[in-house]
Amino acid sequence: MKTRAKIIFVGVIIALSIVVFSLIDAEYVSIYRVSTGSMSPAFEVGDIVLLDKKIAFDDLRVGDVIVFERPEGEYRIIISRIIDIDYTENQKTITTKGDANPASIPGTNFPIIKDNLIGKVIEK
Repeated sequence: MKTRAKIIFVGVIIALSIVVFSLIDAEYVSIYRVSTGSMSPAFEVGDIVLLDKKIAFDDLRVGDVIVFERPEGEYRIIISRIIDIDYTENQKTITTKGDANPASIPGTNFPIIKDNLIGKVIEK
């Protein structure tokens, strides 16, 4: 009888964990896979990163690694490091650069605005 109760208990715990993780993932965090070498050596192709989706745009700082939608051209998701923050015309804009890239790419790495942000990388 004890063994059956343990199995049921473990099953309930696993089911609850899946439900709770799904809710947390949907609202607060996301998991992304690195698909290019632009952030090498900090992140390599295939690395999995965890994002804070609730980070306030105003709380981002130079040096933070963020994931965002490309500001111009085709829809594309980019992971990059913030290298500059500019406050002009009452709007905060961010410039990023991949660690392995020699420079920022206009239309890809800047100008990033609040609407482009998906989240801040909080763990590799």
